[in-house]
Amino acid sequence: MSEPKSQANGLSTRVAQASAAVVAVGALLLTFDVTAQEQRGWGWLVLVAGVLGLLVAGVMRGAEDAATVKAPLVADAPKGKAAAWLGVAFGVGVLVQAVIPLRYYFGDDAYDERFAWRMFSNVRVYRCDLGAFETRGGYERPVNLMETIHVGWGSLLRRNREPVMDAWLEWRCEQEGVSAARLLNRCVSPAGERAPDVRRAIDCERGEITEGGEE
Repeated sequence: MSEPKSQANGLSTRVAQASAAVVAVGALLLTFDVTAQEQRGWGWLVLVAGVLGLLVAGVMRGAEDAATVKAPLVADAPKGKAAAWLGVAFGVGVLVQAVIPLRYYFGDDAYDERFAWRMFSNVRVYRCDLGAFETRGGYERPVNLMETIHVGWGSLLRRNREPVMDAWLEWRCEQEGVSAARLLNRCVSPAGERAPDVRRAIDCERGEITEGGEE
């Protein structure tokens, strides 16, 4: 009876050790994302996967113990390594929730309000004039956004959400005959002050997206 229990506990221990290694790798990647101000990094996904693995290992250990030991009606608190693993899992989980927003707080995208108090948002009350253009056969022409995309995507473009703008530019390059595309967004604050123009352009041949472009 002790050998199967030992093997079962060994499996949960290996899962916990592997998950701890994933957490360590995720923490390093997330640290790099924060220091490099990379807003679309994937370190947090690795970290969350490791935390989930630790929780799974804890559940596995509990199930293994329940299968081999008759549990009392009132269970004692975890002790020893089990308590340590649970403490690490919950501690890392709290740390993840605190660290993930740092990539946005220290980022350079002033229009990304993913972790902002939306009720105090200034971006939503800006009045913006968004222009979209594409080049075909060497000639640039305007694109009617409302005829090509959903109104919800148009709203995100007007709020200067960089991932959405980049996705639109890349999508236009997939259209036959398009060699370049650009977006120009001019916004005015509620006080009437003009905000800096937001320009993003893509060269379809190179696939390179740049800030700026022609007037």
